[in-house]
Amino acid sequence: MKGVYAGLVLLGIHERCTPSLASQVGILAATLSSFAEAQQVLLEQGIKLGVKVLQKIAYRCAERARVVQQMEAYSFEEDVVGRRVIVSTDGGRIRLRENKRGPKTKKGRTRYNGAWREPKLLLIYVVNEEGKMVSPRLLTE
Repeated sequence: MKGVYAGLVLLGIHERCTPSLASQVGILAATLSSFAEAQQVLLEQGIKLGVKVLQKIAYRCAERARVVQQMEAYSFEEDVVGRRVIVSTDGGRIRLRENKRGPKTKKGRTRYNGAWREPKLLLIYVVNEEGKMVSPRLLTE
């Protein structure tokens, strides 16, 4: 997956699929004997999806459910009530080598095209009254 639209994720839309449709696909995949039957039931309701698309929706939905179950096992003791929290994004440019087709150089190497990429990071940290970052080990004290 190359990127995520945070607004769509907040609405529960994953894999170009609304929560209602994902739920319906999950129920049909669990109750019927095959994805082909689930495809036929959805087709009768006017929803045209391929078997591979149904599989992808069902498997990814199950994967997200497993992650939620695993996260419920963890307890987060820290909270940010009364603290100053900074949330920001940072991006850095990096040039990646991508081999190009074509004639080789005199040294026998293939030419390459150095395409620029900009990875994004999400930074979240707590600051004190002076605006300096608080060490993570000091948060529990």
